[in-house]
Amino acid sequence: MADYGELAEEVKLQQEETAGAAGVAVSQQQSAKAFVDAVRESLRKEIGKANPELEQRGLLTGALAGGVTMESGQTEKAIRIQFGANRFCNVTFSTEDYSVDVSLEEIEGQVGLAVNDVASFSIGFEGSDALAFREIAEEAEERIAGLTPDQLAEFLIVAIVRGSIE
Repeated sequence: MADYGELAEEVKLQQEETAGAAGVAVSQQQSAKAFVDAVRESLRKEIGKANPELEQRGLLTGALAGGVTMESGQTEKAIRIQFGANRFCNVTFSTEDYSVDVSLEEIEGQVGLAVNDVASFSIGFEGSDALAFREIAEEAEERIAGLTPDQLAEFLIVAIVRGSIE
């Protein structure tokens, strides 16, 4: 004979677990979107710090005139950072698969656009905080410590000024 009380408890537990998992997924999606917004704001602040220093040292001349800028046409999921006339950093966010892809490009004479460097990050969660973890060896799936939005913005500005991702 079936124990319907026990069966009801089992079904109730399954429903609670499903609801809990769905709640975590929604919470992580919201955290990932907030992370992207925070990176965008942190980039504005980092650009505000970098350009005066570059100007003070006389580096904003020739091809580097104009300093570091974020192009105004960026979409919600992409940011294009530019340093002078020839150096670009494209940042693409995916809140669906929790990833950040970065490519650093430079126009070299008449050759055109060359991709100098790329980096991939996964967005991970520590509690309610979203962090960017850089994938440093795909085969080994090694990651460096998680970066906050401020740290990722600093990483991106340093990369575009240097012309390389380290």
